Amino acid sequence: MLEWFDPSNWGISPEQYQHWWYFMLNTLFKGVWAKILATLSLSLSIYSVIRRKFKPLFAIVFFLTSVFFAYSGIVLDWVF
Repeated sequence: MLEWFDPSNWGISPEQYQHWWYFMLNTLFKGVWAKILATLSLSLSIYSVIRRKFKPLFAIVFFLTSVFFAYSGIVLDWVF
């Protein structure tokens, strides 16, 4: 069962596997999807404060998620 999770058994090279992950992270954290997810998380944060009678845990989690999606593309550029 654990051998299925090993990417070397999938028939792709390590370079292709690394390129696939780079493409997925680049798509998720640098494009339109990052802006959509950040806006959605910020909206949920505001919603949890206004409509849910200030549930601080939800507000903090959604706010930190929006900050993560907003600035993770910059961190990826800095690291890679």
